Amino acid sequence: MGEQAQAYAEKFERINREIIDLVAGLTDEQWQQICPGENWSVGVAAHHIAVSHAGITDWVVRVATQQPVTTTHDQVNTINEKHARGETRYTREATLDLLEKNGAAAVQAVRSLDDNQLNNAAPFAPAGEGKVRKCRTVIEYVLIGHPAEHLQSIRKALGLTTSPDQPTTA
Repeated sequence: MGEQAQAYAEKFERINREIIDLVAGLTDEQWQQICPGENWSVGVAAHHIAVSHAGITDWVVRVATQQPVTTTHDQVNTINEKHARGETRYTREATLDLLEKNGAAAVQAVRSLDDNQLNNAAPFAPAGEGKVRKCRTVIEYVLIGHPAEHLQSIRKALGLTTSPDQPTTA
């Protein structure tokens, strides 16, 4: 494990823990709140984050080992649309379990990388045809950035404007 990989793992772990802590304390009403700009409930957004950890972790590993990621942006959109239609099946308990399980697997995968692998690159179709991305970029902007972006949307839906370390305005 490299020092930079460890730092990325810790950053991901913090954001995932923040999501877990927030989801664990939601009421049924809050679980159903609609996230602005996403038109998904808080529950669907949280479940989407949890499920996405697994696929994104696979992308990280693939790029770290210089294997192409062939999932296109359109395919990602189709997967997301299908995911949103399964909303009634997503319970808080199942979502928390997936956040824990898939989050731990993501942390383990990132921690297993050496810092040289962070600079490995491969074709990365989700960014567009012919685009190549470094492993560190996929970690920063997808593995960490994706849940962080959805967390902001969830927090807005709940009327929370700050992180738990800061006082809330709601």
